[in-house]
Amino acid sequence: MTTPVSFPHIPPADRPITFQESIRWCRRVCRRSDSNFYSSFALLDSRRRQAMIALYAFARITDDLADAPTAAATGHLQLAQWKASLLAELSEVRPASEFVDPPDPGNSLHDYRFLWPALRSCVQQFGIPLPPLLELVDGVISDLTPQIPANWQALDHYCYQVASTVGLACTHIWKRSAEIPEQAVLDCGKAFQLTNILRDVAEDAKRGRIYLPADQLQQYGVSQTAWLDCVASHDTSAGPPRTQRFGSKPHDGQLPGACMPDGDWRALIDATANRAYALFDSGWNTKPFLTNSSQRMFSLIWHTYRDLLHEIVSHKEQLWSTSKIRLSYLHKSKLLFAHAVPRGEPKR
Repeated sequence: MTTPVSFPHIPPADRPITFQESIRWCRRVCRRSDSNFYSSFALLDSRRRQAMIALYAFARITDDLADAPTAAATGHLQLAQWKASLLAELSEVRPASEFVDPPDPGNSLHDYRFLWPALRSCVQQFGIPLPPLLELVDGVISDLTPQIPANWQALDHYCYQVASTVGLACTHIWKRSAEIPEQAVLDCGKAFQLTNILRDVAEDAKRGRIYLPADQLQQYGVSQTAWLDCVASHDTSAGPPRTQRFGSKPHDGQLPGACMPDGDWRALIDATANRAYALFDSGWNTKPFLTNSSQRMFSLIWHTYRDLLHEIVSHKEQLWSTSKIRLSYLHKSKLLFAHAVPRGEPKR
């Protein structure tokens, strides 16, 4: 969980938290997340970069509240409070500079009050609608009591809630004009989330979660019990993972004790990846509707995720025998350099 970010001098509760104090706090949240997204913000102009920092801090905190080591009931309560705070703070029309948060030591989310001035400014300045942000919280709440999606339609809805909603908000910041290619934006978010799901199959299984549809598991003869038991039988706590921190280079053989699910699980991974590839192709149509600097950021994120999907498909055996498959540090650096040069980004 992202721990509350503190300041050397905390503003008294009886005066407003300024926008500059808020954006500095959000920037610290982003830096501590160790995400590929944050480095891509440098490609944007100052106004859009600050908006992305505020939006990403909100998304990061929302996600971390669900991952906190607390009981499900506590998590539900915290996220319900978080959703209520979001609704209250962004529903009222007032300048971010006038934000005053009354002290409430009993509220476990009180330390996150520094988010609101920057997020309010972001939402007001770029006309970001409130419903996608609320739906993001709903999607994260659903992760507290996860159920295996019955089919692609159910998984598609989950991907919309936790990823496409963020894409819609981002596109309001990046767009060149009032027009937004909504279907392309939705598809792009779903492609990113399917990539995350494939990358994290083992990690999620350790937590008793399966995000691939139940009817697809059945179609490919994969047992849900075997899927979860396989990971449980492979305990790597005795030592560090063999994969490099920043690399996805395959190792020879499998780790001692590693196992694989039953059935044609490789074909299931390929089928899911093919679905994601089609969504990536649709999502690419978002780019022409964005400002020049936003196009470069979008292209960087799109290529990063699509290249990661290719690594997953190419090295799917590693999904169960090593830590997360990642792009190498060199690969990510080359992508960032190519996009930092105007007109230098790779084609689709």
